[in-house]
Amino acid sequence: MKNLKKLIKRKDFEAEFNEDLNGYVIVFDSGHVANTQFEVETNKLHADYGEEYLVRYTDYDSKLSSREEKQVEEFVKEINSYI
Repeated sequence: MKNLKKLIKRKDFEAEFNEDLNGYVIVFDSGHVANTQFEVETNKLHADYGEEYLVRYTDYDSKLSSREEKQVEEFVKEINSYI
């Protein structure tokens, strides 16, 4: 998973891994910002107990357009598919 923790460039945004956040800060060409964070599955009943997965962390997000929201969702799904 270490190779995922880097700068990722897409057509409309850049996602840079932030060690302090333990996730990506996504900056759109429009200047809007979205945040994600890796969390660990803590439910022992889940098959993926103890594994990390990426989730949205919306506390400090800009007001995103519906298109940007969809792009963030797709980015999170893409990263989680590699884990």
